This record gives sequence, structure tokens and C-alpha cells, in this order.
Amino acid sequence: VAKIWEAFNMGVAADLWGNVPYTDAVGGSATPTLDNQMTVYDSVQSLLSQAIIELGGPGNGPLGNDLVYGGDKAKWIAAAHTLKARFLLHTVEAAATKATVYGSVIAQATAGITSTAGDLLAYHSPATSERNIWYQFQTTTFGQDLVAGKALVDIMNARGDPRLPQYFAKNALGTYGGDDPNVAQPGNTVSPLNGISGNTSLRMCPAAGCGAFRQPLVTYQENELILAEAYNQTGSDPLALTHLNNARAAVPLPALVGITGVALLDSIMTEKYVTLFQNMETWNDYRRMCIPRLTPYNTGAVNPQWRGKIPGRLFYGGTEMNVNPNIPQPSAQLSANGFRNPNDPADCP
Repeated sequence: VAKIWEAFNMGVAADLWGNVPYTDAVGGSATPTLDNQMTVYDSVQSLLSQAIIELGGPGNGPLGNDLVYGGDKAKWIAAAHTLKARFLLHTVEAAATKATVYGSVIAQATAGITSTAGDLLAYHSPATSERNIWYQFQTTTFGQDLVAGKALVDIMNARGDPRLPQYFAKNALGTYGGDDPNVAQPGNTVSPLNGISGNTSLRMCPAAGCGAFRQPLVTYQENELILAEAYNQTGSDPLALTHLNNARAAVPLPALVGITGVALLDSIMTEKYVTLFQNMETWNDYRRMCIPRLTPYNTGAVNPQWRGKIPGRLFYGGTEMNVNPNIPQPSAQLSANGFRNPNDPADCP
């Protein structure tokens, strides 16, 4: 299980920063070198494979110490396969033969999470030290100003998505509306995540108590949508549509019929954009597929290099740059591949 968590965390680090300290990161070196992003992804796959083999062995596993699956080794194995599929997807844009990568994605996701009962959910409770981090940010710390975004709410409103009250509270007008950072709008039209008493999203205050929502990290719906994308991109639209509709049925939303090709891909990625709310995987999906079309915040004269762009990576932290000479300076980071990581060679048009 520890290997799964290590692989998960290092995969996310590679997603965010590209080349990162890993091989030299644990040990005596105060200035670890950076491993190539693709090498880190290879290590992630290796760790997950090791975890799958070890969890399939005769040992008892984590038993009662497991706050996620209660010691169910089969669920951990399935989650590891879904993670393998996820991180393989992150390499497909830069792959010489995309069909080969998608074939591996299909193989892993087919062995992945098969029902919502297998979702990998972060453990949270109403206890002060265990509350959901989104709840803590919104209600007790920092800005307390998280609101719905227009792009997401418009998609959900257009199809009467039943997840709206799960994600957001109603605005002062009693409806759901999102903020457009490029267009000034009345505050009473925007939905917060958590509003006045009695006006709150179910993610903020589920039946188990405010702050107890268990954040989805890796899920059955994601696994089905991974399969849908992979089948669509390898010419198997009927199978792609089946897996898309499996994900929709879990909401529940009605099945889609008669769509293929580009239209089907748009439906798959849009569904994933909605389903993975509060999960950074939507950013990875956008960098790979540029769906749905988003209008970036116009930074104007403040940061002209970002005008009309969604960043393709993050800067390394200032502390790391100050103490580790192996970390490139910001100017070098900006000039490398248009401030995108090796797995993301092309910006959205």
C-alpha cells in the first residue's frame, strides 16, 4: 500500500513540475539531482506493478490500519491498475506510437476499479484534525471565497446535471451560476461551495457531518472514462460509448446514443471534466485533449506571458531554488518548451 501512495505522489509531482528529484531525494544529499519526467513515470509504473504483485501474495495486508479500504487487498489492487492507466495516459501525447500506449491503458483499466464501491476516497470526518481540506479552506482558513466557475456550471445547467447541489450551494437568487473571471457580474448570481446556514453543497456538509466528505481520488467513473477515451482513440467507438454510458449511469444520467468520432470524444472529455470536479486530473486531461474549450483568465499587463493561456506546468518552489543549484532558474523554466513539461509538447490551439 505504501508503494501505491509513493507512486501516486511521485506521479503527481511529475505531472506538475516535469523533471523532479526522486532517485536522490531520500538520503544524505541536500542538493538532489532531478530525474527526467518520463523516467519518473517509468518508476511510477514499476512501483505500482510491485504493489500489485505483493498485494496478491499470501500476506494479510494492512487490515484495520487501512482507513481507505479496511484491509481489502483486492480493492487496492484494482485502484493500482486504474492509477497505472491514469499515468500511462499522461505519456500518450509525447508517445511515438499513441495506439501502443492506449492499448496498455486499456489493459490496465480493464483490470481497474469495477464499481463505485471500489472508489479510492480520502478519509475524513467532522473531527477538527480530520476534516475535508476543501471544507477547511472554505470555512475556517485563508480566503473562504471559493465559488463555482462559469464553464462548469454552464455545462451542468444545460443538461440538468443532478450533481449541482452536491458541488455547489445556490446563489442568492436561488439558482446555480458560475463566476466568469473575464466579465464582471453581480455577486448574487454566483454559487459558492458553502453559503449561509441551510444553503450548502453536499460535499461541504454531507449526511455524515460538515467536513466529513471523503474526497474522491481515484474512482470507477474515472476508470470507465479512461477506457472510453482509449477505445475512441483506437477506433472502437461502440466500446467507447458503452464505457461513457457506464460512467453516466453512476450519476445517474441517461445514456447517449448515436455519437461517434470527434463528437464522442467531446462527450467523453466533457463528462470527465464534470465528474472529476476538485481533482487535478481535469488539468491533465485539458493539456492532453483541450476539451472542453476554456477561456483563460486575461491577466492583462500584470503577467502578459500568461495572457490567454492556461499554464502547462508549475514553477519549482522558491525555497527549493534557493537551496538546490540543480533547480533551474525561472527564466530557464519559462523558456523550456513554452513552459510545458516533456509529456505535453503541444499547447492547446
